[in-house]
Amino acid sequence: MIYRFYRKRRIKGNLPCPDEETLVCFSEGKLSNSESKKIQEHIISCSRCSEVIFLYRQQPRQEREVPEFLIENVKNLIEQKTPPNILEVVLALKEKALQILRSTGDVIMDNEIIPLPVLRSRRITDFPEEIRLIKEFQGIKITIHIQKKDRDKIRVNLNLTKKIDLLPLEGLRLTLLKGTEEIESYDVIAGNVAFDNLGLGRYAIEILREGNKLGAIYVEIK
Repeated sequence: MIYRFYRKRRIKGNLPCPDEETLVCFSEGKLSNSESKKIQEHIISCSRCSEVIFLYRQQPRQEREVPEFLIENVKNLIEQKTPPNILEVVLALKEKALQILRSTGDVIMDNEIIPLPVLRSRRITDFPEEIRLIKEFQGIKITIHIQKKDRDKIRVNLNLTKKIDLLPLEGLRLTLLKGTEEIESYDVIAGNVAFDNLGLGRYAIEILREGNKLGAIYVEIK
């Protein structure tokens, strides 16, 4: 409404309308600054030319076909939101309990392996003082035992065995990082490693074999 009122008050000049090719060049930014300024002044008071520019800008742009391999990659990312070589656990420390906010591993409860969504359906989220989780990848079975040690501290004990015969793994090294800072690093002995007194924050435990990263465990404590 303001624009129409503004146009009515402007005195229409006697300059002839530019041809459509010039208007298209203006829309594509191909004119010089001085030429563009003239067109701008003209279309403010010329309904025909402003309509031409408007219609041109409404034309659909040419679309290219998306390659099939890219579609498949996107599908895989959607179907598999977290990489298979990652165990992620997000915990909340309560007064006398641990609460699982999120986990990509399954929970061991009374020697039964239960996915977290099933526990939530049973309205079970809080655990008294300790939690056991399990995750398998790269032929490795990882059992992570989390204990509440203090008001804002936990202990993380990891047991790593072969997936098939459940024999303890050797030749691995576990490195604990907070951000980019390495805090502790241990060789796996008889399949076990423990990290004590982890406070609030996000930690990464990298699983290495001969310097090559096999996977990672992310523990976030809130």
